[in-house]
Amino acid sequence: MKKIKFKNNLFIKIFSVFLICILVPMLINLFYTTYSASNALEDEARSSLSRIALEKEQQVDLVFDIQFDISEALVNELYTVNFFNEISNTGEVDQIKLDQIAQYLKKRHELSQGLYENIFFTYNDRVLADGIGGASVGYVMDKELESYYYEQLKNPVLTTGDYMYSPITGRPTLPIVNSIINETTKQVLSALVIPVDVNRLTEQLVDGDGEQSAHTMILDPTGLVIAADNSDLELKLDFSKNDEVKGFFKNMSETTSGSGNFTLNGVENIASYVQHDKYGFYILSYMPVSQYMEKVDALESGIIIVIILSIALAGLVVFFIVKRLVKPIKIVSETAQQIAAGNLTSDLLNIKSKDEIGELAKSFNTMFLSLREIVTQLGSSSEKVAASAEELSATSEQSSLVSKQVAEAIHQVAVGAEDQSKNTLDNSAMMGEITDRVRQVSMNTQHVASSAAIASEKVNIGAEAIYSSISEIENINKNIHDVGVKIRKLGDSSTEIGQIVGVITQIADQTNLLALNAAIEAARAGEHGSGFAVVAEEVRKLAVQSKESSIQIKKLVDTILGGTEQTVLSMDTTVAQSLKGMEAIKSVEETFLDIQNSIIEVSGQTQEVAAATNQIDAAIDQIELNTKQIHSISTETASKTQEVAASMEEHLASFEEINASSNSMAKLASELKELVRKFKVN
Repeated sequence: MKKIKFKNNLFIKIFSVFLICILVPMLINLFYTTYSASNALEDEARSSLSRIALEKEQQVDLVFDIQFDISEALVNELYTVNFFNEISNTGEVDQIKLDQIAQYLKKRHELSQGLYENIFFTYNDRVLADGIGGASVGYVMDKELESYYYEQLKNPVLTTGDYMYSPITGRPTLPIVNSIINETTKQVLSALVIPVDVNRLTEQLVDGDGEQSAHTMILDPTGLVIAADNSDLELKLDFSKNDEVKGFFKNMSETTSGSGNFTLNGVENIASYVQHDKYGFYILSYMPVSQYMEKVDALESGIIIVIILSIALAGLVVFFIVKRLVKPIKIVSETAQQIAAGNLTSDLLNIKSKDEIGELAKSFNTMFLSLREIVTQLGSSSEKVAASAEELSATSEQSSLVSKQVAEAIHQVAVGAEDQSKNTLDNSAMMGEITDRVRQVSMNTQHVASSAAIASEKVNIGAEAIYSSISEIENINKNIHDVGVKIRKLGDSSTEIGQIVGVITQIADQTNLLALNAAIEAARAGEHGSGFAVVAEEVRKLAVQSKESSIQIKKLVDTILGGTEQTVLSMDTTVAQSLKGMEAIKSVEETFLDIQNSIIEVSGQTQEVAAATNQIDAAIDQIELNTKQIHSISTETASKTQEVAASMEEHLASFEEINASSNSMAKLASELKELVRKFKVN
């Protein structure tokens, strides 16, 4: 019994392909169905949770609408309005009426069943009456914490304040604020504040929702859970600090509504949230992902069972079909194995199928008959080929020896021509380098000559500038000397002015003395001398002013004299320095003349050098041209010689190939004889 090799068995291969073609679509269907169902259920869950969050938000709005109506009723209560108008007019509080209002507020607080953290009226920025037994009466409204109250005083309107913690009870609240207004003055008499207890408000919001067993949490704007259907989370779980949900809360704080996933205590949840646009807290509805994935798992299990049953049934059908297809192929394989062993005496295949396998059997029979005929002809032809191959091999060996001798001689000629070409190339390169150096010397010489000419021009310009500077300095020296003379004259004039000022000072002293004497005489004359006394006083004042002015003039004149003397000294120093400058410039003039003569001499020598280098350059160019022509000729000679050598080598290689081919042909003829002998045709 033959041992079946499953790896190379055609039946196993075809059977496996059929099973794969059945299994792959089913698995694709399984994954697609599971994925689609999972997405559909997830979208349904997100939509349901989003709807729940919006409903909770609407419930909050409904609760506050009711409280708004209650607030409006309280501030429009005629008894309360009259009470605050009386306080405003008289400045006195009727204690009996105040107690009645406090009792009414207490009743309202009790009816709210804990929804109100407090309820109170204010007056003069203080709590006047409250509903919690007077615990907050007298409390002064804080401008930062109760900023909503001070906004109400500026703009009285029914509104709510920001989310805050009560300074009385410490509980989280949302204040509803309204005002009692004096209809005549339009001033706020009192503010009614109803701080709604957020924990109590959200209790009914966080009760477990029957739809899909969803859960609800209420978060304050900072992320702290202030209400939850799981009491263990209230005021303990802070989304902004818990590492599991910190990232989810960051996304929440960036939008007012949305959905996402978060993991809490190792459980992955799907969630939707909405932030109340007025009060700032977040309403978060969520449910475990495993809750809706249970349906997906059940669907996946059902599909897997169907796939297993389908594969088993399809496997049986495929088994019988493949077995029927493989049987005739196996017959062809066995006959082919006999032919491969050299037995060409087997009978022809007898397969009458009309499909592709029948066509294969007919083609196999035709190939079998053709092969038998070819092997018979090869047996007779192989002997003739062997004899011809031996004769060709002997002839090719003689031709190969002659070709080798010719190839070696031409190769030696090619090597010599190549060496000559390299030497001429090196000479040409060295001549090119010499040419470049000589040209560089010529260019540098011309550049030196050009620079010498430019330097000569600049020296001429410098000499002219020095001549001009000497003339200008002489003029400046003369002008400075003239200015010194004028300043000395100015000093003499200032001295005369000082003398004149001294005379004016003496006159002012005399005038003052005369005015004093005139005043004494006028006093003696009595009433008749009163007018003359006034004149004497005015004269005395003028004398005093003249003396003061003359003193100031004297100070100025002294200052001018001091400055004039310093200026004269500076002018003398300047004149001496300008004379030294003239002498230095004249010595520079002589140096410039020497430089100019030297540059003219250098310029002439560089021009002679430039002419000589130009002649050398022309001669080297001619040598370089001749060297290049020699190199070109030697290169062409080497190239032709190499071509001839290559041709001889190719010719020699051809003879060697012919020789090898003839040897190979003889060997193949022998092998062919041996192969033909393996086949049995009779």
